[in-house]
Amino acid sequence: MRNSNINLKRTPERVELIKSMVDPNPDIARASQQAFAEFIRPAVQQVLNAKATSGAVYRDLEFSKNDRPTIPLDTFLGTKENHVRIWSQSVAGGLPTNLIQGLGEYTFSTYRLDSAVSFYEQYIKNANLPVLTAGIDRMINEIVVKQERNAWGPLLAALAGNGQVYSSKVAGQFLLEDLNTLFTKIDRIYTSYVGGTPEGVTPQGLTDLFVSPEIIGQIRAFAYNPMNTRGGYLSNGTESGGAVPLPESVREQIYRGGGLVSIYDVSIHKLIELGKGQKYNTIFDNFYSGSPSFNGATQEIVIGFDLSRDVFLRPVITDDDYSNGQVVVQADDQFYKRSEKIGFFSRVVEGRAILDNRPIVGLIV
Repeated sequence: MRNSNINLKRTPERVELIKSMVDPNPDIARASQQAFAEFIRPAVQQVLNAKATSGAVYRDLEFSKNDRPTIPLDTFLGTKENHVRIWSQSVAGGLPTNLIQGLGEYTFSTYRLDSAVSFYEQYIKNANLPVLTAGIDRMINEIVVKQERNAWGPLLAALAGNGQVYSSKVAGQFLLEDLNTLFTKIDRIYTSYVGGTPEGVTPQGLTDLFVSPEIIGQIRAFAYNPMNTRGGYLSNGTESGGAVPLPESVREQIYRGGGLVSIYDVSIHKLIELGKGQKYNTIFDNFYSGSPSFNGATQEIVIGFDLSRDVFLRPVITDDDYSNGQVVVQADDQFYKRSEKIGFFSRVVEGRAILDNRPIVGLIV
């Protein structure tokens, strides 16, 4: 989750609006609260988009609430295989479900994510923007935490169950050899029914890599470490000798690009939740029981995607009441006058579906 916070600048008009939210006239107070909710909604959505990391993986699939919520799998996947594995979850916070079915119609569902915050009227009367801003940030963060957990849960479960998890060449190190392995493995994923090149399908291959800050550090070290300390190993794991560096142009690119936007045309995304003992690492460990073995406390998972495949979907309803999958912010009507509080709540209605778990590969480091 990226760091990004809402910023409410103090202006005379804004101060007047905030103070009117506790006006003695309940009609004025109510109208002002709803006006403030409408005012901050675009800013809340912008911050929500900046904080979310799963937006780099999923794309929105729009439908009306009166539509039949199904996807024709043969149209989306264009494959001749007998069956596919679909990962999704039907309720927020539920366990991802592995559905194996033929190439027919897949029915998906959406769920609602909520968050709410309240303030004592004394802060509103004084137009205390720091308190108001902190409360709205908390409301956004609660939505982001729920949204990210429900987005990454199915992805991690899909990776744990697809048999495409490999070990790094040298334990504890991420090498160029490992990146090359992921390139090769993901290129071998797509075949026709008879095991050849699939007709009409041209996968791009490895496009994105989600890694921990520690792996980012190892990639930065490519710029100044000779490859015999970070690579150049024999098949049994022993050093082959010889200080072989990366080509100077590649080393300079890594050195100058401290933010590491990409390497070898693969986009690099840093996730704080990845790494030894971290949240997503632990979730993957809970789902995974394959070979090679994985210990979430002493090892970490690197996740690669082929995002040229249009199989990671976020179903959203396009009707006005659902705001096209965008966040909705409204004044909370649960507080009576004697409580001396006002509040706001936000909600997002969405779903998550992974139509094909093959465009995900993992590397245990």
